Amino acid sequence: MLDAENAARIADLLGERQPTHLQGQVEIHRDNIDAFTQQNAEWSQRIAANLQRMAQERDMLNIAATAAEDRSFVEHLVGEWDALREHPRLNGANMNGSTLTLETTDDIVLHCEDREDTRWLGAFEITLNLDNCDIKLRNLHTRRGGRDHPHVVNGNPCFGGDHHVFSQLTADGSLNLLYEMLLQYLEKLNLADEYGRYGSYWFDQPDARESQAAQDEGEVVAVNALVAGERFVCVSSPRRADQPGRRGEVIGEIDNDVEIEWADNGETEPRSDRLRVRAVEAEVLA
Repeated sequence: MLDAENAARIADLLGERQPTHLQGQVEIHRDNIDAFTQQNAEWSQRIAANLQRMAQERDMLNIAATAAEDRSFVEHLVGEWDALREHPRLNGANMNGSTLTLETTDDIVLHCEDREDTRWLGAFEITLNLDNCDIKLRNLHTRRGGRDHPHVVNGNPCFGGDHHVFSQLTADGSLNLLYEMLLQYLEKLNLADEYGRYGSYWFDQPDARESQAAQDEGEVVAVNALVAGERFVCVSSPRRADQPGRRGEVIGEIDNDVEIEWADNGETEPRSDRLRVRAVEAEVLA
């Protein structure tokens, strides 16, 4: 049997003891409560953000649904086309998906601000993408140096500071004003533009339409069939694809060849009968 005094001492010691075995659990529960509180705050923020996005999406849905039922833009576009189709300088048109293709008449003439003479460019194919407002311009008659126009490279026009104007007109469906501005753009050479120097591709050569008219006057012959003093318009050349339409004059004979002088740059060279030409009267090339 335990000693009574010793048993009492142990009872006193147990009575003084603190419940330390539960302290760890208290900390765990407090940490869990803090974590859940933080999560609830984050979820509340996400729910608020999602509710705001839902409200925005609902507004956009209402706008899109209203626009889908609104025929005013389509009616405006059709009205623009009804007017444009009667334009005197419109020669043809085609529609494929969102792409409208227009062909001008062949009377596009390039004007240069510091020259009195002009250069005939012919007709252009204008392609308008009504979805992304892209514009392409293709020269159908007088491409020079890989260009459709001094300011158009491979069909891509450089509108400079007016780019937004042409894009906005396309987006607005203002077909008539857009077409008129494109015609003006094609008929103007801006020497201040970085591409302005490429106007030489047209102005350093004789006017293509005048050259064509000259080619129609006379029989095609080999250049060495001409004699000194006769002038000619080149019809074909094995050396360069851009020779047709070029003007020149036979100035002498060299063995079996003749010596010619080109009118556009004054250069002389001997040429054989592989150069095919039409002899023309002097006043035609004056």
